Amino acid sequence: MAVTVTLPFAVTLLARAVVTLGSGASVTKVGDAAAILAVTGGVVTLWTRAWWRRHGHQIHRLLARPHSRGEGR
Repeated sequence: MAVTVTLPFAVTLLARAVVTLGSGASVTKVGDAAAILAVTGGVVTLWTRAWWRRHGHQIHRLLARPHSRGEGR
């Protein structure tokens, strides 16, 4: 669910906030964009950290596994 719904939404929201910050918009729009970056960026960072703490060992194990592509035949 997070990859198919939340991630595209968060990326779009963050991209629009970055564009707003770089466009020389009004003070209120810049403040809104900064708040979006802080809150959304924080949530994504916390979620990523929690996911990595729960699943990171599986990724390490997968990367450490020797890949056999017909070697030893």
